[in-house]
Amino acid sequence: MNEKNNCPPENSERAGESGFDMYRVDNHLKISAKNLPEFRDLIDQAKREAQQLNETISKLSRFDFDIEFRIEDNQA
Repeated sequence: MNEKNNCPPENSERAGESGFDMYRVDNHLKISAKNLPEFRDLIDQAKREAQQLNETISKLSRFDFDIEFRIEDNQA
């Protein structure tokens, strides 16, 4: 990375994505991340949703069904 202007050097391959930049210089992969607080918030949200899903699955697994069907022959 060019230290003066925080730009990748001229001899790099670059691929831009929303929220981060990634480029290769020689044999090194350089990643510049943006919006890390938003990324961390999404990780926390995913953890909360996973915990809620696990709690729901746990509640569902406690159900014990005993179903009986009876068919009566009303033909005379």
